[in-house]
Amino acid sequence: MKKAVLFILFSCMVGVQTFACYHSSAATKNKDLSPDSLYMYVFVSETCPICQHMTLQLRDLLKKYPAARCTLVFPNYTVSDSNSVEKFLNKYKLNCNFTIDYDQKLTREWGVTITPEVLIFSGDQECIYRGKLNNQFARLGERRTVITEHYAEDAIQSYLTGQPIKINKTEPTGCFIIKS
Repeated sequence: MKKAVLFILFSCMVGVQTFACYHSSAATKNKDLSPDSLYMYVFVSETCPICQHMTLQLRDLLKKYPAARCTLVFPNYTVSDSNSVEKFLNKYKLNCNFTIDYDQKLTREWGVTITPEVLIFSGDQECIYRGKLNNQFARLGERRTVITEHYAEDAIQSYLTGQPIKINKTEPTGCFIIKS
């Protein structure tokens, strides 16, 4: 999908501050991306309680599927800076790349309006899943004690085993992104 290429270009160029970018500008060509790879972008805000609550499940997912290359995208540039993001990553023990979307190019390009939102792309740059990490939050203020649906994990597992992805889109529940 062209949006994955745009993220790679934006991540590795001027305009978006990127730390430990997995993709080099040479990796923007389809042939350079492994078709079996997965690229997961999770839009988060360090001040959003729902983002904070989902960190344990995200950390477990990243441990279970290390092939899913994860980049956290922080779209609230008026709130996020490298210090606040590093504190967030350390506090919740998240060991992954991050990008602060200072000019909100990614946020606008992908139409993301709420954090957290997960976008998973195949190595062929097709968006295979978009939405909630799981069903921990049905609505704002309604938190389940037992998570019964693991949308992102199910999409990853189905993709890696060659099975059809049963649910490829859910509506995210969380905090609105501050628009520039």
